[in-house]
Amino acid sequence: MSRADKTLTKLIYTITLDKTNSKVEKLVVTSLCAQKIGGGPINRSKAFTSAPHVAFVATYRFSERNGVERFSVPAGAAKLLK
Repeated sequence: MSRADKTLTKLIYTITLDKTNSKVEKLVVTSLCAQKIGGGPINRSKAFTSAPHVAFVATYRFSERNGVERFSVPAGAAKLLK
């Protein structure tokens, strides 16, 4: 059985822009999840500081290297996307 408390989670997004502040260079997503220890209630104010918790960090780097050209969506597919 998982000790993760899925009702007490937090996501933090950190965005890094280029020098001109016009394009995103990097996106870091930090996912925090409180842990149930001993079956007792979790102190919400300490859930992500001194209380046990799990953190996952995902880093996405954006570049135009190996970029793809914009493509036109077929009319039938465009109707489904609306």
